[in-house]
Amino acid sequence: MKTAGKKSKLILYFLLFMMVAVAMSVYVIDVSAAQPITLQPVDVPLCFKTSTTIKPTTTIRPTTTTTCPKTTTTVKPITTTVMPTTTSTIVHATTSTINNTTTVLITSTTTTVNTTLINLSEFKAIPGDTAVTLKWVTESEVDTEGFNVYRAESVDGQYEQVNDLLISARGSATEGALYIVTDDGLTNRQAYYYKLEDMDQSGKATMHGPVSATPRWIFGLLK
Repeated sequence: MKTAGKKSKLILYFLLFMMVAVAMSVYVIDVSAAQPITLQPVDVPLCFKTSTTIKPTTTIRPTTTTTCPKTTTTVKPITTTVMPTTTSTIVHATTSTINNTTTVLITSTTTTVNTTLINLSEFKAIPGDTAVTLKWVTESEVDTEGFNVYRAESVDGQYEQVNDLLISARGSATEGALYIVTDDGLTNRQAYYYKLEDMDQSGKATMHGPVSATPRWIFGLLK
């Protein structure tokens, strides 16, 4: 009984195998009848986009600014004192009537007042500590009796005489002299103005100046 069962299983397996073999034969491809496939190469162009970026170049040129300094020129005026000559004219008129005829006689007298005969070459004021030194130089002096010095605190102010006595003249008609007078007891940092008066032997006077100076304490250290 066991042998018959094994044979039936073998037969059954054989039939299944044949069925599978038949089914597989349907899908067998005749390789010999198959057409060969030829692969042709295709040229594919390779395009590469190139992007070029041009950066602008900016050149900055430096600007040079030249500043010219301003120059201020101060021109100090030169003051020349001209002493005028005074001329006085006296007119005398005489009227006389003769036979209805009038005759007028006019006579004139001219008087000229001259300034003193002195040639002053230098007159200046030198500041010091609470003092001002007056210095003047003459080149010639004709009939000069002497000098007086006057002081004021403004150029147009009231001038007062500094010296008590007349400063005697030391020059002559052919040569001059140097004179130095110190005005002390002044206030520092206060401007002072001076005039020089020369007098001749007849009493005529001529005024010179003004000149100015401002005393300061520092001038005392420079001595």
